[in-house]
Order: sequence, then structure tokens, then C-alpha cells
Amino acid sequence: MGSTTETDRGPVLLCYDGSDTAKRALERAGHLLGGDEAVVLTVWESLGSAILRNLPSGETEFGREAKGIAEDVVD
Repeated sequence: MGSTTETDRGPVLLCYDGSDTAKRALERAGHLLGGDEAVVLTVWESLGSAILRNLPSGETEFGREAKGIAEDVVD
């Protein structure tokens, strides 16, 4: 096994969440990488999934209704 050089490495993984800060970070990474290869990863969460993670208490009428709506959206 030889030593790894910069030309041996694979693409750089960059993560992007849609924010202005992430956009600026991608632009900066582009300058730093020059013409090197990069992969940009974006992870998306559905509205229903986000609601299910942050539901109000199921002990209230609103909580029970929100859960039912969120489950319908996810389905």
C-alpha cells in the first residue's frame, strides 16, 4: 500500500440544507476545491414527518387531530 496523495482521494462530500449560510459555504467550497470533484447532499423531510416528530400532547383535542392529519399526510 502506498501513501495517499491529493490526487488519489475521492470526491469531497458537501451538505446543503437550503439556507443562505449553506449556500455561501458551498460557494466558498467551490473556490477552495478549484476543479476537484464534489458531491452535494441534501436531505429533505416531509411536512407530515416533521409534524409527527413535534406533535403537541395527545391528551388534547388539538394534539389528537394534529396526529391524525400528520399520519394522513405521511400515508
